[in-house]
Amino acid sequence: MKGTVAFVLAENSSCPVAPDSIEGLLSLDDWSLDHQAEILSQLRRAGPIVWIPQLESFAVTEFKEVAEALNDTERFSSELGNPRGPHALTLMQSASRALADNREAQALLGRLVPDWRAEASLLGLDPPRHSTHRRVVNRLFTPRNVASIRPRADEIANILIDQFVGEDIVDLSAQFAVQLPLRIIAEQLGIGVDRLGDFKRWSDDFVAPLGNNRLGEIEMLSILRTLVEFGDHFRPALEERRVRPQADFLTILAEATDDAYSISDEQRLGIIASMLGAGNETSTKMLSTGCAILAERADLAELLIEQPDLISKFVDEILRLYSPVQGLFRVARHDTELGGVQIPGGAWVWMLFSSANRSESEFSSPHEIDLNRPNGSAHLAFGKGAHYCVGGALARMEGDVGFAALLSRVYPWSVVSKERDPSYVLHGYRKLVVSIPGRVSDSHGRE
Repeated sequence: MKGTVAFVLAENSSCPVAPDSIEGLLSLDDWSLDHQAEILSQLRRAGPIVWIPQLESFAVTEFKEVAEALNDTERFSSELGNPRGPHALTLMQSASRALADNREAQALLGRLVPDWRAEASLLGLDPPRHSTHRRVVNRLFTPRNVASIRPRADEIANILIDQFVGEDIVDLSAQFAVQLPLRIIAEQLGIGVDRLGDFKRWSDDFVAPLGNNRLGEIEMLSILRTLVEFGDHFRPALEERRVRPQADFLTILAEATDDAYSISDEQRLGIIASMLGAGNETSTKMLSTGCAILAERADLAELLIEQPDLISKFVDEILRLYSPVQGLFRVARHDTELGGVQIPGGAWVWMLFSSANRSESEFSSPHEIDLNRPNGSAHLAFGKGAHYCVGGALARMEGDVGFAALLSRVYPWSVVSKERDPSYVLHGYRKLVVSIPGRVSDSHGRE
């Protein structure tokens, strides 16, 4: 493939090469992580399709072209490569070699048989197989079910706030933004609160390789432990639900028969892992980023307090401007053309949702928060087409509930320190420590 791509680039001068600033982002230096939108704007100005030599990938930067590619799974495949990208594959291969002489690693690999990652599910499938799996997961995320979850989500949000009442310094990421979506999805899976610590650790390990090429042997060993522990927990849990069904999504997943859905237990585990990893991370990053913005924008916070109906607009603007998942990868199924550039079959293609969401051709004043934006919900933070995020409605609801509770009971706050995830794919804070100068109100908004 490398030779083919090099030939195409040599022959096709219409495909620009990424500016040098992309190197800082891919190497995860702090300045670049803080100025990711600026770097991607430079990439977008270079063209709708840009070659990134460090990734050996084409980047799709403009809204029109990203939407076109996401809607066309016949040309741009999720299952021919890995939606997490070429670095993720290289990282896993390097880890396998590095851990070849590690006794614990080899013992863990022995326990990881059958390896539940061997069969792709959801993100790693194209239609029609993807559609089969999605029909199962859709049962959790119907509008009716999401609406039924909302009162409990509001209750959880207030319970979390109750736990830091009276504290002057709070990590809003760890103590709220992480916990709200984690507890909601755990309850939907029918998992007790006693396993939340494990769930968080597993979720972190699942997404650790996303856009992070710094992982070493220690981190990869932790991921391997997680893969084994996760399987050891959920295999018997699925079997138990078949014997003793409960009113939870784990039962729905366990009872999805092979004949009806062509789905194996390995793929069921992959679906749960996606819900734990991608599902939690999207909402967590959106909540923590929004809290950081509100610390800087007292005018905006006061407006949302006075007009809480605008919070849903704020959620969409945060998702658009600071897409928690910056973009996922596809592989060109055959030679094709996109945005006036010839793309050879087998080439990696990075669909940059975050860049597309700031396209001047699609959004007026694209770098500003505009709560009156007529097409504010038309962003690509959740993707588009067959792989549109199945949990998008749940994430939006979690944002509505989370910001409403925080603004009514906790605001104002100011940022003491913050720390981003080391990733060029995920975007947001893993630590957001704030100072709360006032007194946190009770769950009814009274001080």
